[in-house]
Amino acid sequence: MKKSIVAIAVVVLVAFGFVALAAGPADQKGTKPSAPHSLSFKGTVTALDEAAKTLKVKDAAGKEMEFAFAGAQVKGTLKVGETVVVTYHQMDGKNVATAVHVGTAPAKK
Repeated sequence: MKKSIVAIAVVVLVAFGFVALAAGPADQKGTKPSAPHSLSFKGTVTALDEAAKTLKVKDAAGKEMEFAFAGAQVKGTLKVGETVVVTYHQMDGKNVATAVHVGTAPAKK
């Protein structure tokens, strides 16, 4: 009798394990989507719109990118002609800055 109860318990546990695996992580409640990957871009500010909180930056190779910086941590005074390092992520097809460092890149520890 004990052997049949143990066998039934093992079958039930294995069945629940397969159901949990089949559900996958997308079906589990309480999971958060992963944070966006941070990127960085270094160059010279070519345009600045304080009202719209956007700036354009051109790197040494001539590539120009536009960033929205509302809510970003800005270290230094932003103005056209300044060298900046922008830490950003892409959201809804736009480059959203999380930090703007005026001047050369800060030293990594």
